Parts: sequence; structure tokens; C-alpha cells
Amino acid sequence: MTDSKHHRTDTRPGVSRRSFAQASAGVAGVGLLGSLLAACTKVSTPSDNKDSGNSDSKTLNVLSSSYGNVIPWTTQGYASQKFWANQFNVNLTQLDPGGDPGKQLSQIQDAAAKKWDLVVLNGIIQGNLSTAAQKFIDAGTPVISYLSDVALETKPVDGLLTTIEADHYQMGFDMTTKLCNALKGKGKIIETQGIAGGSNVIDRHRGFADAVKAFPDIEVLASDYGNFTTDKSQALWQSYVTKYPVIDGAFCQNEDMAFGAFNALKAANRQDKTLLTGVDGTVRGCQAVLNGQLFATVRHAASQIYAWPVIVGAMHVRKLVGEIPSKVIVNSPIVDKTNADSVIFLQGANVDLL
Repeated sequence: MTDSKHHRTDTRPGVSRRSFAQASAGVAGVGLLGSLLAACTKVSTPSDNKDSGNSDSKTLNVLSSSYGNVIPWTTQGYASQKFWANQFNVNLTQLDPGGDPGKQLSQIQDAAAKKWDLVVLNGIIQGNLSTAAQKFIDAGTPVISYLSDVALETKPVDGLLTTIEADHYQMGFDMTTKLCNALKGKGKIIETQGIAGGSNVIDRHRGFADAVKAFPDIEVLASDYGNFTTDKSQALWQSYVTKYPVIDGAFCQNEDMAFGAFNALKAANRQDKTLLTGVDGTVRGCQAVLNGQLFATVRHAASQIYAWPVIVGAMHVRKLVGEIPSKVIVNSPIVDKTNADSVIFLQGANVDLL
């Protein structure tokens, strides 16, 4: 967990210094990124790409696997990963399992027949890729886990370079605390979780549950899995609207599910009676905060979660960094109307920092 904040200012019209500073709390490591990029710019020049025996000049072949292009947030992450791979002279192969853990494992096993300089993995279900990750490591290929833990706590992967992820527990705790405070500590709320079995889902739920304990007059009506999709969440929420005459608030583990909840509430003409919160802080999500569809969200920085494994891994392979911590935590600022405009800017085209 971390609460470090890197405050920056901006003088552009429409973005206040305060909102930019709040958003920049999630850009921890941008200074490091700049220096790393400067160190790597030489690797992509024509003269350095000659056969000089300098390992820094080698184009690295990197394999990546995550959920796939199944929701806007992961699509943003894949695009950001590709963008930064190009800056660091990395030939990136991205597998797209379409959110299917069985297909993901099969794709990884097929890819293991090739030689890779680095492998970065996000298992859709925790532990599903542990054996595959261990085989890569045993064969001498560095492996980085990202977004969530690739291995079960009871069966760790030996030799994993690092895990790069947000503090999912803190996300759930902070967002739920903000929601309960907005309800003045009293009301009926619902949690909509993601895909069962992922460490990110488990930890966000733990954060939610622990936050609620501080508010004895908050009642949790339901906590079900919406699989991170709008359609599944909307179906759940259609049943909630029928079953529960009062729903004061909700914590949805991503914005796609929050939009599903909003659709169901709007169909029942109840969209103004429930404070909806989410996770991701996408451009669409931030705009929904600004227009009042969502009360607040958390920026789960796709640009960092997906790009940093490739950047850090490339620096490790090129021997340009020292020892890497076993876990690298990406900050996740809460997004409300005070900083949503800055969060939109920081994830924009040619910026891609948050």
C-alpha cells in the first residue's frame, strides 16, 4: 500500500492546479520513466542497431498476455503497452484470450515453444498460469506478473522478477469509505464484483468489506459477480431494482458494471436515487463523474499497469536497473469532480501517463 503523492502544476486553461495535483498522485514514477526512456533512446538509433556486441542495441522480443480486448479498460491497457514497447525498442507479441482463462493457458503453452527475452503475464484467474510461468523462468526467461498476482499465495512462482499492480484492497477500501461518508454513514448499498477467482477481485472485495465495518448503519443488500461486463451487471441490477425499493449506493468493481447498474436504474427512473461508484477512471468514466452519472471512481492506471512491466523488464534485461522490489505498487487516485478533467488529460493521446 502506498499514499505517496507527486504534486505537479499545470497552467493550461480548464485544468486547475489543485485538480492536476490530485490526479498526479497517480503518476508516481513518471520521473523515473523519463530517465529510463532517456537511457533507452540510444537503442533504437541506426548506428546502435549495428552488430557492435552491445546488448543495449538488441531489439527485445517480449510476450504479453492479459484479459484481451474485452472491455474498454483492457483495450486501453493493450494500446498503452504497445505504445511504450515501441519507445523502448521492444518487439511485443500480445496474446488475446478474449477473457477466457482456458484459452489464455492454451495460448501461453503454444507460445512457450518460441524463445522470448521477457514474458509479462496477467492471469485471468489467479494461479491458472503458475506452472507456465515457472517453466519460462526455469528455462532462463525473466517473467513479470502484472495487474494481479499470477500465483496463489500457497503456491508461489519461484524466481518471479516482480509483480506490478495497484493496491486493489486500498481501492475497494477508499472508494467504499468515500461512498459511505457521502451517505452520512447510513443507508443500503450493493457491491458488484468482477470475475470470481482473480486476486484483484478478491482484494477489492476485502477492502469493501473492511470499509463497511466502520459504518454500522450501512446495510449491504447484495454482493454478486458481474464479470466486469455491462450486460451481466445490468441483468443483476434489473433484479435488484425489482427486489429492493431503496438502494442508496453501490460500489462496482469497474465502470463497465457501474454503467450496467446505471442503465437498469434509469429504466426504472431511479438513476437519481443511487450513488454509483466504480473503478478504472477511463475517459468515459471520468466524463460520467463530471455529468453526474457516477458519484466517483478510482483511476486504475491502465497506462502504467500494462506499460511498466514491459519498461521495467526491458531495463532489467539490458542490465540498466538494479534490484527490483518483489512488488511494485501503482498509485490509484480517487476521481471526483475536482480532478476528473486532469485524469482525462493524463491518459490522452501522446500523453499516456496515467
